Parts: sequence; C-alpha cells; structure tokens
Amino acid sequence: MGLTAFGGALQRTEDGWYWRDGRCEPRVRDLLATEVYLYPRLKSVLPDGTVRAVVELPPGATDEEPALRDLVRQAGDRCVPSRDRPGALELPEALWDAWAEEAVVGVGWDPEDEPELLALARSLGALIA
Repeated sequence: MGLTAFGGALQRTEDGWYWRDGRCEPRVRDLLATEVYLYPRLKSVLPDGTVRAVVELPPGATDEEPALRDLVRQAGDRCVPSRDRPGALELPEALWDAWAEEAVVGVGWDPEDEPELLALARSLGALIA
C-alpha cells in the first residue's frame, strides 16, 4: 500500500495526493527523506588515505520505518554495523543521498491549511480526534 494520511482519507499516487473521493489536494506536499531523517554524517580517513563517508542510522530505525528497511535491504553488504554505536548501521553517504533526495516518506502542509484539511478528512469518514 502506498502512503496515506488522515486515516487513509488522503492517498499518494504517482500524480500527487488525492482524497478517497478522487479530488486532488494541492495544499499538501511530499516530504522527502532528506527533510525527515536528519541522521549523522560521519567521515573518516582510512589508512590508505581514502575518505570513508557514511550516514549512520540509529538503533531501531529500520524497525520503525519500512522505507529505511527497504533501503538497507537494497544496500546489501554496503550497509554495515556501526563501528562506534552498538545497533546502529552505516550506509555509504552517496547511496543515502541518491535515495533520500527522491524518497517520499510522508506528507506535509502549511499550518493555516490544517483545519480545512482535517474537516475534509472527517467529511470523508476519517476518524481523527
């Protein structure tokens, strides 16, 4: 299943965000992984002079976020346990950047639009407190 918001009343398609009744919602926008996941970037110089640049995923990150779990799976042996933090994982920075600049992991909207968005979601049957 793709990304949804407001209890499933708003769904992301290839063309943008749409309400379950088919109406497009231009007041919402994609949140990219670069905006959501602000993980540490670590650089070190290896004995041969090569610079090693990685992004460190905190312990448990892949348990909580399916998108990160998929990325780690795709990375294969390029994703390694952290040398310094038990349970953390290190991904090559270039691999992370290529993924994070394109990966839609959520939805955002301007605060002034929220009351109308919530009202519309409720009118479509969303159970929102």
